[in-house]
Amino acid sequence: MKLQWNRALQLALILVLLLAGGCAGADDPLARVNGETITRRDFDRFINLMSLCSPELEAIFEAGPENSDLRQAERELLQILINVVLVNQEAERLSLTADSFALAQKTKTLVDDLVGTHYGGSAEQFHRKRKQLQLSVEDLSLIPRYELQLQSLFDHITASLTEDDLLQFVEENPHLLQQEASLQVYRISFLHEQQAGDALKQLQQGKSIEILINQSQVPGLEAENLGWITAKDPFIDAEARELLFSLPHDTGGAIIKSGDHYHLYWVVESKPAGILEFSEAKEQALLYKQYTLFQDYCNALWSEGAIEIFH
Repeated sequence: MKLQWNRALQLALILVLLLAGGCAGADDPLARVNGETITRRDFDRFINLMSLCSPELEAIFEAGPENSDLRQAERELLQILINVVLVNQEAERLSLTADSFALAQKTKTLVDDLVGTHYGGSAEQFHRKRKQLQLSVEDLSLIPRYELQLQSLFDHITASLTEDDLLQFVEENPHLLQQEASLQVYRISFLHEQQAGDALKQLQQGKSIEILINQSQVPGLEAENLGWITAKDPFIDAEARELLFSLPHDTGGAIIKSGDHYHLYWVVESKPAGILEFSEAKEQALLYKQYTLFQDYCNALWSEGAIEIFH
């Protein structure tokens, strides 16, 4: 199992970093983490890196010190920086060195994504901006290195879990054996109600969802496999959930208008509510236990570390 840290991390950094500012000296300490100092220079380099990653938000820097959110933003940013340092220190303590090839590939993927998203596909334009911000090629690897270190720590901490550990965890958390009723659902979006109605009729007459989607003449704007959903799934519109779970025998489909589109929801399979055997809940229990262990471990890095904040 691989953690998906990159998008969440980049978003958190962008939202905070682009609000940060200040005019302290470059070598003034902002914090000390287990003897390692985070300076204003480190802070500014971080800002420049995220400015490179999100040029459309660069104008926020021009808000100036009168922006009332700056102090709070700086505090949040410093917490992120401290976490980066803590993770790096712990990875080094455990000799969990980031693989150089994986780091190079991950950094290249990040650069390629940024070039395509923000720099019109021009690597030359991207690197010109990088040099203007006084960022080295090595600086670009900061986020990918952090992601790899997090994954290494996660793998290290959870590697010792045994089946006995999982059995005990399930006994302590019996809700893991409770299976909610669920539906496997596809959603196809159309511009016109007649198009959605024709597609629904074909499905009701026995045509498979895969064939329907793959037919070039079907005027669907978008087809998406929503996977298994429950009646409390937060990622599915409440109206759609209620309608789908009220279908006879949890089969069939329904059309719901939303904005300018008509969404055809089609149920391809259903599972009733029930109590699972341990073997059936084992994978889900492992996920819960792994994340619990890792969260406790990360919290301990903060609570047991010697962390001083000077601003």
